[in-house]
Amino acid sequence: MKPAIDLFKYVNKTRLEQFKYFLREMNARGLADHYGKPYVTDDEPMSSKIMYFQPILLAPSDRREVAKHIVGLPNSVLPVEDKVLNICLTYFYGPTNIYTYISGKTNPAEAHIHFDRVHNDPDYVTSLRENVAYARLHGHKMWTTYELHTSVQTAGRNYCRVKYNDPTRKAGDLDVVEWLAGLRYDGTVDRILKAKTLQDGYDALTSVHGIGPYFGGNSILMIANLAEVEYTHDEPFCAPGGGAIKTINYLFEDFFKAGHKMKPEKLIAWVAEHQEQLLEGVKIPVEFHNMDVSHGKLLKHDLARYTCNALEVGMCQFSVYCKFTEDPEAMKRRPNPPAIDLSPFAARERGEPMAPEKAGKAVKVVEPTTRVCLLDFD
Repeated sequence: MKPAIDLFKYVNKTRLEQFKYFLREMNARGLADHYGKPYVTDDEPMSSKIMYFQPILLAPSDRREVAKHIVGLPNSVLPVEDKVLNICLTYFYGPTNIYTYISGKTNPAEAHIHFDRVHNDPDYVTSLRENVAYARLHGHKMWTTYELHTSVQTAGRNYCRVKYNDPTRKAGDLDVVEWLAGLRYDGTVDRILKAKTLQDGYDALTSVHGIGPYFGGNSILMIANLAEVEYTHDEPFCAPGGGAIKTINYLFEDFFKAGHKMKPEKLIAWVAEHQEQLLEGVKIPVEFHNMDVSHGKLLKHDLARYTCNALEVGMCQFSVYCKFTEDPEAMKRRPNPPAIDLSPFAARERGEPMAPEKAGKAVKVVEPTTRVCLLDFD
């Protein structure tokens, strides 16, 4: 039997300090957002003008809003099956205000999709299409450019070609919503809810053709916070993407050069397990340990330690930071998006839809397409 490998001696200490610095600064950015204060730094690639995804689940971000306004809603308002699919929706599409664009609602507590109605009520589907058309008319995009959406867009298009008996039907913005609704009735959502572990839930979700590691991994980590499931977000599981793998290779370069092999997810789990030694001085702010929702505390366990998922996201974003330090021009392609003016949507809710010119926006009506610009970021 081979002796256990001492991984500590293979961690590049200088590079580990760089990663720790990045995590501390992301916490500082999160706290600044939490308290409505500016984040100040002389490190241009860390500037608040640059978009990064927060590693910690409940740091201010889109994820925190999904946790509060989807996961945290009473089941009498949004059934658990629809919570699962609304979670998937935000990751599959991407934009911060995607729920408003599709539902037409500006109140976050009301901005969600009823997938039972998508499956059974053609008039409801028509109303959602009209909402999307209005958002498009006002210049809003339905897809982010930080991820490649082709797999889910194609799956949605193919589902709708069968649903509407039209083999040449072109892709539309609502196809993915209609495809997701089908998962409520083909057993997929039940399998996700009945899974025993995070890995099992991930396997159930990614067994659906078109849902790969990125969309499946991010979705299941939020689904894991539903009160109805047995598994939790803090289990030693993650599905690392290219950026996280780059960071693992960067931190453990000597390990791999010595001829050793270990899957990236196992190394991330090892870092999580030994974070007291490896990440000394990096603490999750108490403000992000948990949050109150309709049924009590959102998380089943307070988030006082970095989870595998938090480290995977942190490593992914650290790889982006490293790219920017090497190539400052690349930062121009990843600006932190400004807040969206929701007044045209509020006016429409009042029965007073605004013409784009009145809203003061430059209008460019974009036809639905599956061609997405993938920026060179992981």
